[in-house]
Amino acid sequence: MPNDWPGRESFEYAACYCEENVYRLLGRPEFEGMRRWALIVSNEARRVAVYRQRAGQGSEGRVVWDYHVLAIAESRKGFFAAFDLDTLLRFPCEACEYFRESFRFDLADGLTSSAYRAMEARFRLVSAEDYLENLGSDRSHMRAPDGSWLAPPPPWPAPGSALATGSNLMDWIDLEKPRPGRVLDLRQLASFFIFDESRIRAWTEVGLRVRFAGALSVSARAPWRGISLGRCPRPSIRGIVLGCATLSSRASP
Repeated sequence: MPNDWPGRESFEYAACYCEENVYRLLGRPEFEGMRRWALIVSNEARRVAVYRQRAGQGSEGRVVWDYHVLAIAESRKGFFAAFDLDTLLRFPCEACEYFRESFRFDLADGLTSSAYRAMEARFRLVSAEDYLENLGSDRSHMRAPDGSWLAPPPPWPAPGSALATGSNLMDWIDLEKPRPGRVLDLRQLASFFIFDESRIRAWTEVGLRVRFAGALSVSARAPWRGISLGRCPRPSIRGIVLGCATLSSRASP
């Protein structure tokens, strides 16, 4: 991953307020003019498994969130970076490596297939401009029935508090609603960033030829060797994400 981003310690952070951490991050001046997004993670049951999390348990760092929010931005070198202040992965992390490690395909921790699918992530991808201009939160979702805070609120003003938009955070987390942004599954999300036009141009420049049809295979001129990923229970997702992670780690300066 190109080292042209600020370190984790330079970003504002409040535990349990991921949507506000991302709001503050996307509004920083060094991100202006870059392609960037907020990525809301949830599902119909509001029980989504995310791995490699600082709040997680076990060797895989798995935690079940009702929702999670992170940012994705395109680096100056043309690669996409995931900014998750709650991850145990490097920060920032190459986007497809983040997808692969955070939304696991194997069942090594003992989850049954049905249990995995019940906690499988879906995503709302919202442009930074839309997120910064239109997100509103009154933080009421972080209050207990008696009015006390479930977690101390951040010291900064709540998103949208200066606007007359009201609180729409819970509507945005409801992935049955088509707007704002785009609602995607993991395969669609990974495809969006792998087959982005700028990424294809970058791969073409280094002589890569990418072909995806059920499984993903890659060939390239020396010194790289071709990579072939065989079929698996979910070949489209696994092939896309593993292939992206492998390629981008080799192509990054």
